[in-house]
Order: sequence, then C-alpha cells, then structure tokens
Amino acid sequence: MAAIFPFFSVFIYFLFVFGTRLDRHLFLMRETSNILPARSLAF
Repeated sequence: MAAIFPFFSVFIYFLFVFGTRLDRHLFLMRETSNILPARSLAF
C-alpha cells in the first residue's frame, strides 16, 4: 500500500492540473465564441 501511494498522489496531481487547464480552456473557448459573433456584427 505504501508503494502505491506516491503513484496515486502523482495521479491525483496530474488529474487536478489537467482539470483546471481543461476548465480554463473551455472558459476561453466560451469567451471567444461570445466575442467572435459580436465582432462580426460590428463589421
């Protein structure tokens, strides 16, 4: 069990980093999808 713990903590860390990065990516995609139609309407 003690041998599996470091691997488990690293796995949770990567899951956390990937989750936050994916969240930020989805937020940026939503922001750009909101900005692009407004910009095309301005032109």
